[in-house]
Amino acid sequence: MVTPTAISKYLSDLSFPATRDELVEHGEEHGAPEELTGALAALPDGLYESLADVWAIVGGV
Repeated sequence: MVTPTAISKYLSDLSFPATRDELVEHGEEHGAPEELTGALAALPDGLYESLADVWAIVGGV
């Protein structure tokens, strides 16, 4: 299960807005577990304005 804490832990230093690919790449570079990077890769292609935007979609997956 992907939690807001996990998203924050691995993406908090990412500059937003960010694309889906940037989210995945940043997570991978910072050792995010496969469960999180998989959830990020499953996001719709687009631009995400904040961690809250990411959680709003990942939390519903």
